[in-house]
Amino acid sequence: MKAEYAGEKSVNEMAAKVRAAGFNEAADEMEIFAKQEGHHGEVIKEIPEKYKPEKPDNAGKKVYVCPICGYEYVGDINAEPDDWTCPLCGQPKSVFKEKQ
Repeated sequence: MKAEYAGEKSVNEMAAKVRAAGFNEAADEMEIFAKQEGHHGEVIKEIPEKYKPEKPDNAGKKVYVCPICGYEYVGDINAEPDDWTCPLCGQPKSVFKEKQ
């Protein structure tokens, strides 16, 4: 998001220099591009709110955490087969720690 806003500012600054050099048509195109960059920043800013995952209700349930990647397993990990591995990083269930 910050990069898009910074891009808008940088492109506008460059467009001003291009315009000062007498290339108005090119500067006009650059200003359109700058507006697009700013719009991208706005869209990116909205994504986390729009797609915020709901937090599951884990009250009374055991939660085990993979110390490598942070994946949280909800339930009894001991019920999984011995060859069960973390779906994100492949660590065996033996490395998981119960979340306190």
